Amino acid sequence: QGVPSSIIQAGAVYTQTAMEIIMPGFGSFFVALALFFFSFTTIMAYYYIAETNIKYISSQIKMDWAITLLKFGIIVG
Repeated sequence: QGVPSSIIQAGAVYTQTAMEIIMPGFGSFFVALALFFFSFTTIMAYYYIAETNIKYISSQIKMDWAITLLKFGIIVG
């Protein structure tokens, strides 16, 4: 019972396979959607933290270019 040992793979593929066996036709999509939202919200949180820190550090010094550089770095990364 469970996931056959011949198809076990490490990482998210293992979880997708297990969810696909439990919920055929929806398990893989569910795991992919959950990973997308987790990664998106994590990137947004890190951006907010970085922008807040730059604004705090540059409150005495005019550094508007730093926020532009941060936005560019996040888009490229």
